[in-house]
Amino acid sequence: SGSGSTAGGAASGSGSTAGGSGAAPGSGSTADGAAAGSDAQTQAPAADTAKQGEAGNTADTGSTGENAQAAGAGQDDASQDKETDNASGSKEKPAKKGTVLKDSKNKIRYTVLSSSAKAPKVSFKASLNKKAAKVTIPQTVKIDGVTYQVTAIADGALKNHRKLKTVVIGKNVTKMGSKVFEGCSSLTKITIKAAGLSSKNLNKNTFSGVPEKAGILVPAAKRKAYEKLFRKKGLAKQVKVEKIK
Repeated sequence: SGSGSTAGGAASGSGSTAGGSGAAPGSGSTADGAAAGSDAQTQAPAADTAKQGEAGNTADTGSTGENAQAAGAGQDDASQDKETDNASGSKEKPAKKGTVLKDSKNKIRYTVLSSSAKAPKVSFKASLNKKAAKVTIPQTVKIDGVTYQVTAIADGALKNHRKLKTVVIGKNVTKMGSKVFEGCSSLTKITIKAAGLSSKNLNKNTFSGVPEKAGILVPAAKRKAYEKLFRKKGLAKQVKVEKIK
C-alpha cells in the first residue's frame, strides 16, 4: 500500500515534470520576445543613425547653401569692385608733361600739356597721314589706358595736307597755334564745335592759308563773335563763317 502511494506520487511527480516540460513553449515565447526586443534595440540605433545621417546631410546641405551664398556674395562684391574700377576710370598714370604720344590707329601725334591725374590734357601735334581727306581733332583721346582731353592745336598741325577736305575740331579745344591750315589747298569745310576760343589763345596767323572756297561752321551762339575774331587771326574775307546746323 505504501509502495502504491509512492508510485502514484512518483507518477504524479513525473506528470508534473512532464507538465513542466510542456511549459517549454512559454520559454520559446520568452526567447522570441527577447529576440524581438533585441531586434527592436538593433533597429532603434539604426534609426538613430539614419536620423543622424539625415541631420548630417541637412547640416551639410545648409553649409553648402551658406557657402554658395558666401561665394555668390563674393562674386557680387567682385562685380561691384569691377564696376567701381570702371566708373573711376583708368588706373594708369598720365605721361609726363612734354611727352609726345602717338595714336597709332588714327595716325596722330599729341603732346602732353598736363599730367594731372584727374584731368590730363594734350595738344594735337600733327596728323601723320598727309593723304587723309578728313581729320577729326577729338574732344578726348585714349592712349596707353589714359583718357586725355584735347585742349589745343599746335603750330602747323595740318600744314601741307594737300588732299585734306574736311576738318572737325572738338569741344574741348581752347587754344590754336600759328598757320594750322597752311598749304591745305583742297580744304572745303572746317567745323569748330569748341565754344571757348578767345583772342589771347589764338595766334595772329591761326587761319592764314585757309582757301577762299572753304567755309567754317561754328556754334550758333558764337557765329558773330567768331567771325570777327577769325578775321583778325588771318582768315580771308572771302571765307564764310556760318552756324552749325
